[in-house]
Amino acid sequence: MKRIKKLNNKGFSLIELLICLAISSFVILAAYSLVLVGTRSYDNNNRAAKLQKEVSFTTNILGESIRNGKCENSYIIYYHSRNDIEIHTGERVICYDSSEKSLFIYEEASGTDYWPATPSKQNLVSKYVESFDASFLSKNDKSEVALTTLTDPQTIKATEAVIESVSADPAIPNTLSGTDIIGFEMTFKIDDTADTTEIMYQIRN
Repeated sequence: MKRIKKLNNKGFSLIELLICLAISSFVILAAYSLVLVGTRSYDNNNRAAKLQKEVSFTTNILGESIRNGKCENSYIIYYHSRNDIEIHTGERVICYDSSEKSLFIYEEASGTDYWPATPSKQNLVSKYVESFDASFLSKNDKSEVALTTLTDPQTIKATEAVIESVSADPAIPNTLSGTDIIGFEMTFKIDDTADTTEIMYQIRN
């Protein structure tokens, strides 16, 4: 008569099971961390690329508008109370809306309201401009016409943007000169990624 060999049906002990669970947890945690780091890196690179694309696109539009403008027709309007700016080049009008953090561009037209209640999307250049400043820059060491919040809005013309000489006699006005250089300082922000750009353009005409 054959003897039936008894199988060993002994299972895992509690200690072995706990060790397996601990090892599995470490493996899963390491894999999750790796995926999380990769996802964050991808998102950061994606935002940085999108931000650089936005900066490049906006500066190209500004450069084209300024360079193709006319110096005698160029002026900047500062709305101090709401931190908005209008830049007139004689050909186009660049508008910064601080409440919307957006930059718009319009074709120059007399009698046109460049601040409609609902700006058209076709005029939008960028909606990621956290801050924006523009000013005429002196070519030499001549002082620039100062901004004052007492005049709101305040308009400064390119042809009168620089003080040539200051008169000691109040009855004699300062001698004003012009400039054909406009400088910009802009901060773009997409989510938590920001980039500050300083650039200047020269009006050709």
